[in-house]
Amino acid sequence: MIGLKTLIPKEFRPFLKYIGPSAFDVIEWKKSLKPIGQISSRYFTNDGVENLIKTYQAYKPQDLKLVNENLGDIKVQPNELGEMILKIYFSQLENPNGSFLDLKKDNFFLKDNYISWQPNGLWHKWDNHFREGLLYVYKGFYDSQNALMQQGLEKMSLVHSDMKESTKKEIIDLLVSHVGSESPTNVKFSLEIFEKSFEDFFKILKSEKIRLPADFLFLGIYLVSLYSNLEKIDLPFNVQKAYLEKNQ
Repeated sequence: MIGLKTLIPKEFRPFLKYIGPSAFDVIEWKKSLKPIGQISSRYFTNDGVENLIKTYQAYKPQDLKLVNENLGDIKVQPNELGEMILKIYFSQLENPNGSFLDLKKDNFFLKDNYISWQPNGLWHKWDNHFREGLLYVYKGFYDSQNALMQQGLEKMSLVHSDMKESTKKEIIDLLVSHVGSESPTNVKFSLEIFEKSFEDFFKILKSEKIRLPADFLFLGIYLVSLYSNLEKIDLPFNVQKAYLEKNQ
């Protein structure tokens, strides 16, 4: 844990406090050292940012423009910004080339009636099995396809053949709770609630002796970034609507 804090860029170090100790008993964190080093380098050099912006064009919300410069002080209205951040969270996962992890609200601007976003070098390329599994879980949840959620869990290495069905359900519930499992049409984001549910999630996996790929560390950072900004906005959001309209 100490080693990770020294390698992750300063802006992201505070996010680690929301990823509880059980995560580091479950995640193969030693395998995360190389990608963390790469992310740290990209943060300062912006390496790969332009290419990732280009590839994200095919997946981004239609009313979002991506830019590589600060467009000034005209900020987006809080409710519109929150909805856009949610759409970006989901739509970026569709891009096999990677996701920008930093959803900081200060990087969003209003220009010519479009929301513009200036992403930075904090981006990560997911393992395809992991990324597709997460997409399956979200699609299965929002489209009420339980079989698809099960496939997603398997792709993400979250279940094994001897696991009880009740444990599988608990894992699903905790995983999708981060995007509004109880009432996905009216979600108010809280880092305190996120921290507890994420720790509970990893405790179950630890009890099942499941080891997770390093991508889970970056998913945690991505989620903390999402929560941090939406908590500051302090409004309820229709997460299901944002998911269904993520490319619109």
